Amino acid sequence: MGNARLDFAPRGTRQLLMLALVAGMLPLLAGCGGGVRSRFNVQTIPEGADVTVNDVHLGRAPLQMPFIWYWYYDFVAEMDGYETKRERVRFRSPVYLWVPLDLFAEMLPFKIYDTKTVVLELEKEDTTPDPEFVLR
Repeated sequence: MGNARLDFAPRGTRQLLMLALVAGMLPLLAGCGGGVRSRFNVQTIPEGADVTVNDVHLGRAPLQMPFIWYWYYDFVAEMDGYETKRERVRFRSPVYLWVPLDLFAEMLPFKIYDTKTVVLELEKEDTTPDPEFVLR
């Protein structure tokens, strides 16, 4: 009887309990408030220009906005006395958001911040008259 094993649980129950425990913990980890927070900062030189992104007016720079998609964004900065600045910027996703790593990055119990910065430099508007206009 020295080698006899007293096990009252049916075969496979231990593995089933372990699977249920892990499956029960996944929603807890996902709901911990962690994951990736993506946002962009827009700065203009000079400060205070009106900023539009993908045809949506956001306000005056400097400003900060969250974003979801890593793709192309069309930025437009306008200010009196300056030429309008248009720039298309591509936000590339960090490695930890590539499949399948993104699943684990979103389930972390702490937040990961991914911040992109866009700087738009406006040039002074040329107010000198056209030479042909002056000669007439």
